[in-house]
Amino acid sequence: MNEVTKSKAEASLIEMQIDAINDCWVAPLSRIAGLRSQVNGIQTFTTWLPLAKDHDRQKSFDAVLEYFKEAYPNCTTGSYMELNVAGQKSFNITATQLQGSGAPYVLAYLNYSDTGIMNDGEIAINYFDSKVLEGIQKTLLPFMPIKEAPRIVHLTITSDQKILRAPATVTPEMTKLHEEFYPYVEGGIGNLLSEYYDSKSSILILTGIKGTGKSSLTRSLVNYSSGYFYMLDDSTIYTDTHRLNTLLSHLRNMALKKEVTVILEEVDDHVRSKSYENSFLPRLLSISSGVLNVNIKFVILANLQSLNQFDENLTRPGRTFAAIVGQKLTPNQANAARAKLNKNPLPFSDDVTLAFALNTTSNRLMEYEKQIGFIKK
Repeated sequence: MNEVTKSKAEASLIEMQIDAINDCWVAPLSRIAGLRSQVNGIQTFTTWLPLAKDHDRQKSFDAVLEYFKEAYPNCTTGSYMELNVAGQKSFNITATQLQGSGAPYVLAYLNYSDTGIMNDGEIAINYFDSKVLEGIQKTLLPFMPIKEAPRIVHLTITSDQKILRAPATVTPEMTKLHEEFYPYVEGGIGNLLSEYYDSKSSILILTGIKGTGKSSLTRSLVNYSSGYFYMLDDSTIYTDTHRLNTLLSHLRNMALKKEVTVILEEVDDHVRSKSYENSFLPRLLSISSGVLNVNIKFVILANLQSLNQFDENLTRPGRTFAAIVGQKLTPNQANAARAKLNKNPLPFSDDVTLAFALNTTSNRLMEYEKQIGFIKK
């Protein structure tokens, strides 16, 4: 083989490996990035690491290059840095090494970019050997966020499949669970949530009329798992195949590290009867079945007032751990709930929602009951 032919063959092999990496990044649901992808016989793996928003990009860039220089003296690195739209540096690094046959082999491909002005950065590492990943992780450890990660993060998938994260404001006080808020849950709401996280079941349904404490309950979930919590309230993602694939790919990758809880809001139209015909529900059920991943919990928040309104594929026995239908509180129950927040009792004349019970005042209650006819004007 002459030098020109050899050079072309080497370039072709590198290109083939980069293609495998790129395929892993955009892997469809059947070959999720972060688990394993295979193209032309080359298996690639992907993982993501957070980097502190204010870390020195140049230092992390140089540290990775130095790691490859020391750990793989014969490897060749190709890299570049650039400014992104936020005025911050992003970079790519490709590390290539010659095999015994003399053919080049890509050790790893790293891509760092900021995920948004208000977020920490994230580096994607595509690699072919777990030893390479371990070395990169140790190298980047000084640049990872040292602050405690937000317990609940809002996820948004842009039209070009970028993942944006916005930490939700959740104080310790907001995560407290009060049994008195949900007196209609048999056995107690605390026991139910504890059993849910101890189980292998993936789906929990919280439904019912607005104001019955569903959102408050989701914030309390952080007391039952040390894993990641994501909230998704953009209903357009459920019907966009590409964005949905990106979302599920990200969730599965995160679930390789820790248990993931996904709180699904604005989902009524996608879980009601006959919804199995859409693209979202079958994918949700395929993941929750445990065939692909048992480390993801899905908490569905809906405003449907009866379980009969849900698609039977979702509610049939063995599919969902439990379904809590939010109910109004009796006057006694409403005042018991108020007492937990050190609020004075009120003379409720009828059943009320939890939100009304906690937020109303004596003057507002009197005006309300005048309007509905409990008090004569």
